Amino acid sequence: MLNFRLSFIVFLFLILSCEQHNIENTINEDNIENKIDEAYELTEKDDFETLIPVLFYINEYDVTFEDECLQAKVTYLKAVKAYAVYDFQTQEKFSEEALVKAIKCENYKLVSQIYNLFSIAYFRNNEPEKAKEALEKAISFGEKEENYAFLIDVYYNLIQYYVNKEDWNEVRRYAQKGIDAIKKFDQKERRLKLFTIYCARSHIGQGDFVEAEKDLKEALYLVEKIDSEEEFEITRSYRDIYITYSQYHQKKGEFQEANNYLQLADSLSILRNRLLNIQIQNLLSNEVSFNKNLLEINQKIVSNQRVLILCGIIFILVILFCLYKIYIISKKLKLSLKQKEVLNDELQLANDSLQLRNEKIKILLSQNEKLLSNKTLKISALKDSIKRIIKKVDKITNEKESIETSKLLFLSRALNDIIPETELWEEFKLEFEKNNPNFFEKLEKAAPNLTVLEQKHCAYLAINLSAKEVASLVNLSPRSVETARYRIKKKLDLGDESLADFLQTI
Repeated sequence: MLNFRLSFIVFLFLILSCEQHNIENTINEDNIENKIDEAYELTEKDDFETLIPVLFYINEYDVTFEDECLQAKVTYLKAVKAYAVYDFQTQEKFSEEALVKAIKCENYKLVSQIYNLFSIAYFRNNEPEKAKEALEKAISFGEKEENYAFLIDVYYNLIQYYVNKEDWNEVRRYAQKGIDAIKKFDQKERRLKLFTIYCARSHIGQGDFVEAEKDLKEALYLVEKIDSEEEFEITRSYRDIYITYSQYHQKKGEFQEANNYLQLADSLSILRNRLLNIQIQNLLSNEVSFNKNLLEINQKIVSNQRVLILCGIIFILVILFCLYKIYIISKKLKLSLKQKEVLNDELQLANDSLQLRNEKIKILLSQNEKLLSNKTLKISALKDSIKRIIKKVDKITNEKESIETSKLLFLSRALNDIIPETELWEEFKLEFEKNNPNFFEKLEKAAPNLTVLEQKHCAYLAINLSAKEVASLVNLSPRSVETARYRIKKKLDLGDESLADFLQTI
């Protein structure tokens, strides 16, 4: 729809430009052929100023020509006019008539232009294969005539086909041909940045990010060379580059960066629409002048006075309708942008909160691990102290017969009951699995035949206790601890893998 509005506004601008034709430039029988050639040459340069009045004069006075090449040009101009207002059927009809006449008079330059016009109609009718075929014919005739100013546009149109097919080799090939043509023949320099952007997109499609980045930097350099007064062109160019940068980061998996560039592109789309609104308002400001000059022209062509006035009213209504639609779209885009900004802020806050929680969890885990280690060492020290008491009591009972040994033996058993191994081990397992959930369940699945002592060795190693520290816990020598660890590694069938590394993964 937006493309339709743009094309239609361009057409309206062409109508308004007719006011610049004063009496000295009025079309008549003596200069009609020159005016046709002039309009034809200007359409090659995307300048349609003389197109509308020439066709108006021909239709109004039912002018006919014997020269078939001139007939072909006139018919081609009618097809161009139909293209400007999206009248597909009329465009195709006049294009077919112009093609027959151009081939007959061997005007192959015009033939190539007509095939290009066909391709545009096929693209609009969603017939890409027919469009491709027409463009290839346009290129063959255009290259034969060395009409490179025209070929630059054809290369650009053909790129659209290969972009849809994601055939990045062909996209880059025709983009490079367009770049070469612009540099060699100094034609349509504004297309250079567009071809460079498509080169970047082709590299992105093939994963060649280094070349893509070079192309994007070149495109930015070309945009910076645009006259600062051409605000609309600069805005549109930066928008295309930001969209390409978004594709670049998305392809690399950098979705945050891709989203940032997409938001920038959305912002520029809003700005572009605003600039378009300004252009339309400028057209409306010329309404009074247009009507006045239109009446002056109609005095010379009395029979069409009412028709032209009616057309002027219709054009104004269409402009107002377009203004209203663009205003609605602009309003929706603003709302969408605000919603995206709010969502982005919420996501950022949530991300910051999660990072803070993760840091707290890490600190807590570290504290728990230190607490578990300290508790284990304290229990070991308590156990050693009590056992020393038990040994002293046993010594007393052996040396002093006068002491009631039965009481001392009772005391020895009571002290032993203070530190039952099973209870201590179960308490340790509970504390240990706070930081290492399901550790012993996973360990048992890996090696069901491990003894309780071997499970202790595994747990102590998992919390990074040295062999010397473990030896004091289980009343073994450090060498015996190393031997026990070696047996555990065998049972787990770890091969060259470190036992410590394996336990860290559980």
